[in-house]
Amino acid sequence: MSRINTPAQDHAINEKRSCVVSAGAGSGKTTVLSERFLRLVKDGTPCNRILTITFTRKAAMEMRGRIRSLLVKENLSDQIAIFHSAKISTVDSFCQDIVRRGCRDYGIPGNFRLASTRELNTASRQIATDLLIRQAQSPAGRYLLSLTDPSFIVEFLSGITTKTNIVHPLFPEDSYRCMLDYAERMRRNLISQIEQDVLSFEEQFSSEPRLTDDIGLALRGLENLKAGRPFFRSEEQFSGNSGKRETGATVKRLKKNINEKLNLLVLCDNTIENEENVKALYSLVAQYEEQVNNYKRSAGILTFQDCMKMSIDILLKDRKARQFYKNAFSYVMIDEFQDNNDDYRCLLYLLCEKKELFTNGIPVPADLEEGKIFLVGDEKQSIYRFRGADVSVFKKMREEISGCGGTFIELDTNFRTNKVLLENRTGQRSCIKNNPALQRAQDKRGEYGRSCRLFGK
Repeated sequence: MSRINTPAQDHAINEKRSCVVSAGAGSGKTTVLSERFLRLVKDGTPCNRILTITFTRKAAMEMRGRIRSLLVKENLSDQIAIFHSAKISTVDSFCQDIVRRGCRDYGIPGNFRLASTRELNTASRQIATDLLIRQAQSPAGRYLLSLTDPSFIVEFLSGITTKTNIVHPLFPEDSYRCMLDYAERMRRNLISQIEQDVLSFEEQFSSEPRLTDDIGLALRGLENLKAGRPFFRSEEQFSGNSGKRETGATVKRLKKNINEKLNLLVLCDNTIENEENVKALYSLVAQYEEQVNNYKRSAGILTFQDCMKMSIDILLKDRKARQFYKNAFSYVMIDEFQDNNDDYRCLLYLLCEKKELFTNGIPVPADLEEGKIFLVGDEKQSIYRFRGADVSVFKKMREEISGCGGTFIELDTNFRTNKVLLENRTGQRSCIKNNPALQRAQDKRGEYGRSCRLFGK
């Protein structure tokens, strides 16, 4: 006996509008994606006109196998014959296809490859070391070496490599001005925050005799800051007194907050007062970035970040390329969207722009083809934030697509968790209590066929 789909699954499979689906672990999202693919094919869309993107190669292979099995089961021989050309892949593989159309405009050979992490780390460390040796007696080199040791500088420079890309320099010529402007804004904000902390300190504890000296010191320090002088005079600092026992934690926290902000204020002041050194430092980092990108060009390698940025840039600037990819796919389905970022959103919107349009920038939701987008994700399963994933993009797209005639669907039944896990342990009962999807799974066990019988005996 095969499992019967839940109403939410059927809704997602058959929905004609653009759709964002929230699908928790074990909620049958792979079933939904593969059966939606089948439904589109049976409705008349050739399988090679459906772009299906997932996060890993393993998932892409699994998805390809699952969909092909459905086509075989339905005896759709004409679609099986062209299924080898169906685009079911990872986003990095798809971006490489776009980049190969225009990579020579960026100085990259057409036979480029993605660099391994080890290869890029080794090359970037060598580039950073060579640059530091050459620039040791330059203003930037002398300034850096006066702050820290060479090994830390090499680590710092090589550490920014994964954030650089060939299309948009992180450190353009005047970027040091942005840092100085930021330091000025941060300085003003810090002084405002310190003022609030000091006044709060006085308001809450002015009647506490043991804190009178510290409150007076804080008020004088505030006046010093407003007059452009250091908060503390030489050797001054807050005492260790924390007042009454019941308020001691609050006093310590206030003092700690003030001291931390004063430390940041010193950093801002040093940055502002050393404009020439900051300019020289940014120049050195810009040289490093340029040399890393030149190495990529000569070695014929790119990072995933390069491919994503170049794909977007090509589609923004090349009308023929944009029209080609818009016409190539009638539908776009993307899995694990919670582990992506705003670049991915931009790429998707460029691919799904209405065929008759060619906007100057990234299309807005109203410019998108109706019914073309199908996204699946679960913000609770986002695990790649350390690589730049931004789960807020999934939330934003849910709002944008729903606000422009699309819809949002939640797959709210868990097919994976069995009765023992759901019912028999105190900690797991607490987990269920705070997870509506698991509550529904417990309530609906056995309702949807064999897979769900795990929930019953």
